[in-house]
Amino acid sequence: MWKLAERYERYIKDKKDFSLHMEKVYRLTNHNDTVVEIGGQFGIGSSTAFAMARPAHLICIDILKQDKFESFLTACEYEGINVEYWIMDSLETTVPPCDILFIDSYHTYEQLKQELSLHGNKSRKYLIFHDTATYCCGNTGQDAKSPGLLAAINEFKAVNSQWCEVYKTEECNGLIILLNSNSLSLEKEGK
Repeated sequence: MWKLAERYERYIKDKKDFSLHMEKVYRLTNHNDTVVEIGGQFGIGSSTAFAMARPAHLICIDILKQDKFESFLTACEYEGINVEYWIMDSLETTVPPCDILFIDSYHTYEQLKQELSLHGNKSRKYLIFHDTATYCCGNTGQDAKSPGLLAAINEFKAVNSQWCEVYKTEECNGLIILLNSNSLSLEKEGK
């Protein structure tokens, strides 16, 4: 059985896909209670970074059951990390209130627009999006249709002014992080 720390370090050294985002996601997750990840895939990359920060509750949602995810779940159970693995369509589920909502599912404008409409404001602190350079800079999504992910993110921000972009990079397929400015006032009040 692999250990989370070993997998985390190995993935950072691989320098591919999500590796350059691992430490940033780990730092954001630290001291947060609930993390919801839409598009968990194989329990590598983002899932490992979230688990390493040991949130009180980690929910990984994927539309297809991934056999490789089982070894991730086993490692989390062994290390006492509370993880739920939901096999379902993110557009047909109810995401609970959370501190971080990470979206890395089907990378199309329509999919992301619907996910944000359904779940975006369930996050109290952060919205994190992966593959934003791959599926927005050419202005097309995974379905090769226009517009891409960035349009869905910008439309969501336009009608939800509490969300502001605090981080954006094109490295490792791109990552965008939005902060819920309402969370700042809650932290000041000690909630």
